[in-house]
Amino acid sequence: AQDNGTSRTLSKNTPDDWKLIFGGDGGYVAIDPRDSDVLFVEYQGLGNLFKSLDGGETFSAANNGIIDSDGTFIPPLAMDQSDPDILWTGGRRPWRTTDSAGVWKLVGPDLPGPGDITAIAIAPTDSNIVYLGFDNGFVVKSTNALAWAPTWQTLSNGLESAWVSSLAIDPVDPSVVYCTYSNYGVAHILKTVNGGQSWFSIDGIAFDGVPDIPVHWIAIRPCDRKQLYVGTELGVFVSENGGGTWAPANLG
Repeated sequence: AQDNGTSRTLSKNTPDDWKLIFGGDGGYVAIDPRDSDVLFVEYQGLGNLFKSLDGGETFSAANNGIIDSDGTFIPPLAMDQSDPDILWTGGRRPWRTTDSAGVWKLVGPDLPGPGDITAIAIAPTDSNIVYLGFDNGFVVKSTNALAWAPTWQTLSNGLESAWVSSLAIDPVDPSVVYCTYSNYGVAHILKTVNGGQSWFSIDGIAFDGVPDIPVHWIAIRPCDRKQLYVGTELGVFVSENGGGTWAPANLG
């Protein structure tokens, strides 16, 4: 929470069971799916990453190797769900760790400049496939992201010149990727079915679509790939058909 740090609950049903575990402007959080006591938090500024081994009771710095200090106010942080020892972050350039933040390595140049990384997605089926989104609308892709020096391809066909707020890769087919924008007056949800070579809007139309409002996040339901959720300025919208139509997730 901006100005209010990072809070944690250990209860599913108790609304007052929240505890502040870290201060500053709370940013991204990553929790190891193998062991929920292992988690990462951040506050504003690239490299302000911290790791806990006891569920958030104590933390130590987790930025060894990161020398950049640029980037967005809250830099993105992503954990590879198929190998949680792999994490990604970045400012103008991408950084990767493969040993749970033992050391971070610079794994790319200042890519489509000028621009800061605002979104990161790792393919659930292939850790070598990574997409990065930027504040100027660019998206770049690597298919050898775990290499010592990954190669990156800049994608542009069909993308908007706007702030990339999130990226999500299909849990089965990594050639299907979604991209969202948090601006007005642009397409807010884009989809590719060919690995990013071309993109098309799935905002929908009128009552079956998402209004012209910022979209901040998209999530794919792992057990039903056609079910998509987007978080917007007006709440959550859901699609049951891969973005063909949208509706509010609840009527309240």
